[in-house]
Amino acid sequence: MQLFSIGLLTLWRDGTLKLSADTGLPEPTYTNADITEFARVLTGQSFSRNAGDRGDWGVVSGFDQGNPFDTNNNNAGGADNDGLLWNTNFNLGEGNKYYSHQFNYPMRMFGANHDPGVKTLAGGKVINNTGTGNLDARGRNDVEDAVTWFAGQPGSDSFDMSTAHQSTPAFIAERLIQRLTKSNPSSAYLYRVADAFAADGGNLRDTIKAILLDYEVRELSLADSDTTTGLKKPPLDSFMKLYRNFSQRDTGGGVFTETAFSQYPIADPALAGVDAIPANAQFVNATTVPADAYLNTFGYPTAQAANFTMNCVFLFGNTDGLTGTIDLSMSPFRQDTVFNFYLPGYSPGGPVADSGLVSPELQLATETSVIKNINYHRILDVGTNGIGVNDLGGNPGQNAAGTENKPANYNARLLYGDSTPDDAFTPAGSTTTVGTYDNVRIALVEWGENIVTWAPVGTGVNTTTAFDDIVALVDEIDRRILDGRFAAKYDIDPGLRTNADTANEDGAVDGINETKSTTNDGNLTNDKELRNPRELLVKGLYDSIYNPYSTNPTGAQNAKRDLFRYALELMTGFPEFLVHK
Repeated sequence: MQLFSIGLLTLWRDGTLKLSADTGLPEPTYTNADITEFARVLTGQSFSRNAGDRGDWGVVSGFDQGNPFDTNNNNAGGADNDGLLWNTNFNLGEGNKYYSHQFNYPMRMFGANHDPGVKTLAGGKVINNTGTGNLDARGRNDVEDAVTWFAGQPGSDSFDMSTAHQSTPAFIAERLIQRLTKSNPSSAYLYRVADAFAADGGNLRDTIKAILLDYEVRELSLADSDTTTGLKKPPLDSFMKLYRNFSQRDTGGGVFTETAFSQYPIADPALAGVDAIPANAQFVNATTVPADAYLNTFGYPTAQAANFTMNCVFLFGNTDGLTGTIDLSMSPFRQDTVFNFYLPGYSPGGPVADSGLVSPELQLATETSVIKNINYHRILDVGTNGIGVNDLGGNPGQNAAGTENKPANYNARLLYGDSTPDDAFTPAGSTTTVGTYDNVRIALVEWGENIVTWAPVGTGVNTTTAFDDIVALVDEIDRRILDGRFAAKYDIDPGLRTNADTANEDGAVDGINETKSTTNDGNLTNDKELRNPRELLVKGLYDSIYNPYSTNPTGAQNAKRDLFRYALELMTGFPEFLVHK
């Protein structure tokens, strides 16, 4: 109730607190007695499936296909064998932790263990199914009635959300808005979303549509003028945005020596219509890969395999709680508490709190964590070694005689027919030999070469053509990870190409030095102060030592790589990247 449906305090449809007519104070949504009543509703439930053996990845054939409540226990073999028994034991244990498939299925009701009486839920809803003779059905009806009261009944033509708990629409609307668009929605925005939720009995499709398409978050003029617009991206979201935007690569030749994804495939292209094995120079011959290397050999659904943008499989380790100077402050599914990684009502000290606003994600933004987050990004957007992951090959251990420790990824190299599995891996564009065969990395060399159309070899580095190339580089990164907001917000003074005085002017600021007569005089072009962030970045890259037009092919390639990766590193630290709008 507290976390997923009605919250702690009763709300009106626009999210404002309902005050008690007796005390004038906010009205609690439930009491200890209400918790006890709700617990009675949930009695009698246990596993619906008994997975006593490994079985397949899910019910894919037989009597149980598409029906998790099928009670037929024909799993003795043949076409109807799914390996999952219908559970008849209320006290069934959790089973083997490695293949406890019973956790993947809805629970079933054991009517004999369910409290059969009348219940009164928070908000006054009375549940009375005592007229239902079948105890299993009575228990299921109790649960369904409770869920409908707290969460609605999407798609039902007969259900009216006004007969559900008053707080549900506004509470769920606010939580979803905070995760998707802005930390501090206006009461009008919240009302519109809550109304969309209620209009179709709690349909989340309509609710999400209302959240994403509302004027308050779609109107560009509000993006920077309204200080309540947007939210601080969680560190993991920022990292994944960078990761996903530079996962694809196109060198024009179809041969890739680096990729933002590990090389280990999910599905055999001969068995599933997914991406072919990446054409990678580290693989001697893709045809040597044994069938057991692919998950779909073991029943992994083809449709699920097709969801992966690359034909690969790897597992990131923890991205929080790390020692040293790198950390993302959060790892998937590893929240410290049931309240998620941060509290929805968290408000840091200073201007945010003084304005009565909240910023839940800033609960993770301490002085040290911010630096650690930036350093973690740097491994991917600057480092050629990439980030280590757990690969399909597993721990290589020692050689058969126990006299030699094999290098990282030795098993994976053998699996893929590598003729020199003892050799360390040298990433493309790097002169350092490292044991990072399975690391995930951005294709820095390929991106540097192809993210923009560079001027030809021999172009001078101090020319307007070279300047335009740098602008194009920054703007393409902007388009991919800053949603074009950088270029839209900051113009580049044409004089910046020649270091003219006007290039030292921020056309959006009327001076910063209060002692100068030109400050705040209404003229934005006579202050000769400041360059905006886009101008600073472009000029810094333009004046750098890197020459992408060198007649030395390797030198030119390295220069393009370095211009790309350092621009990327700097831009992932900009507010336009770290704040979602």
